[in-house]
Parts: sequence; structure tokens; C-alpha cells
Amino acid sequence: MSVNSIVLFVHVLGALGYSAALLISLLGLMVLRRTTGVEQARTILGLMELTGPLSGIRLLLIIAAGLYMTFTTWGWQNAWIDVALASLLLLLIPIGAVMGIRRHALATQIIKMPAGPLPEP
Repeated sequence: MSVNSIVLFVHVLGALGYSAALLISLLGLMVLRRTTGVEQARTILGLMELTGPLSGIRLLLIIAAGLYMTFTTWGWQNAWIDVALASLLLLLIPIGAVMGIRRHALATQIIKMPAGPLPEP
């Protein structure tokens, strides 16, 4: 087994893990809109807080493996590499940062609330 195939496996594994973490975050937000109690919201937010570090680690795996393959195998002459790197830097990282900041602000508000039903807004 060559180094390139191992790096490709790590790259694909990182992409799958990043997608799974984003899916868990989005599903958590959908479920959070339907919760009625503070305890339920705390449980869901606890699960969603775990996806932050996992997303960061997976994103680093994607970037490191992708750059390694770019420098050793593909080169910069392929336009799809430029598009993938630009979309990563211009879309995925800012969206992840905004979602993480909003999720953390929501979590701090809900942690401060007393047990019982959630307020209307």
C-alpha cells in the first residue's frame, strides 16, 4: 500500500467525518426548535457541543491530506483543486465559525436558565 493511497483514505475519512459532524449540528438545531423544556435543550446542546472539536480535527485532516496530495501527486495545474480550496476557505470555515459562535451563545443562555419550560422567544 502506497503513501498516496493512505493519504487519500485519510482525506476521504476526514470529509466523511466533517459531513457527519455538520449533519449532527444541523439535525440538533432542527430538534432544538421543537423542544419545550430546558432539560431537553441542554441535552441536545451537549451533543451539539461535541461536534465542534470533531469538525475542527476533521477539517485539519482534509486540508493536510489535500495539500499533501496536491504537492506530491496532482499539482496546482488542476482547476478543481483551486475551486475546492477556495470554497473551503471562503465557505466552509466561515460558516462553521458562525454556527459555532451562535451555538455557543445559545448554550450559555440555556445553561443559565432554571429548569422548566423554555420561554417563548
